[in-house]
Amino acid sequence: MRSPNGIGTDAPDLFPTGLGSRFHRKGSRGNVDRGGTPVNYRIAVIEFPGTNCERETARAVQRAAMDPIRFKWNDDPAILASCDGYVIGGGFSYEDRSRSGIIAALDPIMRSLRVEDKKGKPILGICNGAQILLESGIIPGLSDHRLGGALAQNKQFVDGKIIGTGFYNAWVHVRLSEGSSSHAFVRGISTDTVMRIPAAHAEGRFVIPRGVLEHLYASGATIFRYCDEAGNEHPQFPCNPNGSVDNIAALGNLRGNALGIMPHPERTNEGDCMFASMRTYLSQGLYRESIDLDFSQKEEPSGVYAPGVKSRELVISLIITDNTAVSVEQALRQLGFPVSVRRAVHWELTPAPDSTEHQFEQDFATACKSGELFNSNKEYPVEDLPATDRTILVRTDAEDDCIGLHAKHVLTNWFGLPSIAEIRHGILWMITVDPGHGTQSEHMIEECLHTNIFNNPFSHRRYTYA
Repeated sequence: MRSPNGIGTDAPDLFPTGLGSRFHRKGSRGNVDRGGTPVNYRIAVIEFPGTNCERETARAVQRAAMDPIRFKWNDDPAILASCDGYVIGGGFSYEDRSRSGIIAALDPIMRSLRVEDKKGKPILGICNGAQILLESGIIPGLSDHRLGGALAQNKQFVDGKIIGTGFYNAWVHVRLSEGSSSHAFVRGISTDTVMRIPAAHAEGRFVIPRGVLEHLYASGATIFRYCDEAGNEHPQFPCNPNGSVDNIAALGNLRGNALGIMPHPERTNEGDCMFASMRTYLSQGLYRESIDLDFSQKEEPSGVYAPGVKSRELVISLIITDNTAVSVEQALRQLGFPVSVRRAVHWELTPAPDSTEHQFEQDFATACKSGELFNSNKEYPVEDLPATDRTILVRTDAEDDCIGLHAKHVLTNWFGLPSIAEIRHGILWMITVDPGHGTQSEHMIEECLHTNIFNNPFSHRRYTYA
């Protein structure tokens, strides 16, 4: 029998009703500070819409003899400030709309968490929580919490070939890199210790600029790397389950108080050492002064999207309400941008050099009917795009277009369409400024783009679509 909150009725309720309520556990008392005074460390377990790992996260906090405090994204920020540390658990915040973690990262509560980060309080992001910390700039800790990397779609490599992409669920091995012993989540963990913990994610591939990585390595920032059961690191799958740069499974900031980890230490006792370290960090008062990484990446101009002269384009929209576009629009309006947002899938099909125009047109028509480019039961091709002085169209695509490559493979090898040489996949965003703001439209849309809600510049390209 299960209760409405999805927890078996015979299980103790970890989430009693009430704003900022505690999850009590016998034995969670008795922490002492350096002077021997008893203290109960309050750890906020932060939930966004779509978080689904709060229960096991709270239990991991309890096993470390700390008090988990349930904190929802719309609770009073004063409760957040009263806590000693923070964990953002796994799940699918805002259904991963636009991309994993970005809408939660732009939530007003993250401004409050950045303030606590500056104080040196410990902050742990697990899976989706790691994505949120990275998108919010808390890790890797660039000045002013600027964006410093991406968590991109998984890519599994063997002998230089991609053998798989997307969601991956398995037990993995990780170990701590050298020089990280003073940081919040690794005290007492040896670099010889190999932890076996579960991973379950689709966008867990760390993409970090080499300049940032080199500075983090030189400064002894916390890094956990994927390895085999003997502790040896291999860049190929299955040792590296997602193609992450330098086998990175977890990345900390320079100050050492924040860590984003893609596997799930809270789901196994082998990960308890990280939560015990969090308690040690608090009890020994190991807070460090604010240390930011001063690194700037030259921003590439977006440019104008230019399809091939002989290419055919296909713009696909949903028949029903596009919830992703709605969530992006709501997030932007919450930030003060009076804009409406529409979204469509954009395909570009390029003919082979030796194909005839007639053959390519036939193959293009077959591709449209194949079900590979769109589902006619819920999607339809768009003929006319909005064209006003208050609207701009932006096309974004992944640096490594796995979706386009897969569509090309299917249509060429399964449907036998040899005249199609290349397929590119992207998202077309249509951003319209509300009436009454016409003179500010261009500047306002540019500010919207700088929120990175439409693309992460470390993993995606962005073009103006004319």
